Amino acid sequence: MSDPQAYTVSWICAITAESVAARAFLDEEHVGPRQVAQYDNNSYILGKIGSYNAVIAALPDG
Repeated sequence: MSDPQAYTVSWICAITAESVAARAFLDEEHVGPRQVAQYDNNSYILGKIGSYNAVIAALPDG
C-alpha cells in the first residue's frame, strides 16, 4: 500500500454484495493495508478508479 494520504475516494459498504459490486468498478487493485487498528474488523480493498486512488471498506457480516 502506498501512502494512505494518497487515497482520496472512500466507499463504505454495509453488506458483502455492495463490496463485490464496488470492487468491479476498480480499474486496478493495490496491495491491501499492512496494518489496521487492533479492534478494526472491517475489510479493505485498495485500488484505482480512473485517476483516483480509492479505498473500499466493507463492514463485517452480522
